[in-house]
Amino acid sequence: MPAPVTSQVFEYKVTHAVYGDIGTYINVVEHAGDTVAVHSTLDIIVRLLGLPLYREAGQRLERWHGDRLVEFQSVTDKNGTRMEVTGRAHGDVFLVTGPWGTTEAPKDIRPSNPWSAKMLQADTVMSTSTGRIYPARVSGGGEGTVTVNGQPRKLRQFDVVTDKQEFLWLDEQGVPIAFGTQDNGSRVEFTLVRMSRGTIGTAFRLDKLPGTTTAANDP
Repeated sequence: MPAPVTSQVFEYKVTHAVYGDIGTYINVVEHAGDTVAVHSTLDIIVRLLGLPLYREAGQRLERWHGDRLVEFQSVTDKNGTRMEVTGRAHGDVFLVTGPWGTTEAPKDIRPSNPWSAKMLQADTVMSTSTGRIYPARVSGGGEGTVTVNGQPRKLRQFDVVTDKQEFLWLDEQGVPIAFGTQDNGSRVEFTLVRMSRGTIGTAFRLDKLPGTTTAANDP
């Protein structure tokens, strides 16, 4: 009999330090025995005085067997320019194919989608939008206190340096409460607003994360 599938949905609000709320990001994580499928959807638009400056939409799929990535698919549209990236496990390597051709990556490569603490095991990271491959350096792990739904919570912060500076906040169960990066010197944050499992959903409201200038989930 096939293993039963359990699904969790993580919905994030995307906030730019200069332009404010710019969109949404959703991870749907499906577990079936030793196999995990992660479906990701990105939809952001940057406006200035009501006029669109930048638009990015993406659909991604990761398939994992145990701790190994075995398949990857990505379609990204940036301001009307479409890019497709695919990847698959092959022997002792992971083959990444994009507009430039096919590249061999280490078999333990991690996509730049922090849906779990697996990201912290990364020595090599693949961009989910471009498929480009970068060495990664992970540091941190110190605790900080953040108010979540009116209650103080202990979170751990990690920094991941690839071609850019990224950060990740995990709760006690390893759930990514917030993550983000620096975009041309401005901070972009993804903060959890809702987590669902089956028909049961929980809304999240966070106060200010360290390094921010506004509350993480201001309306």
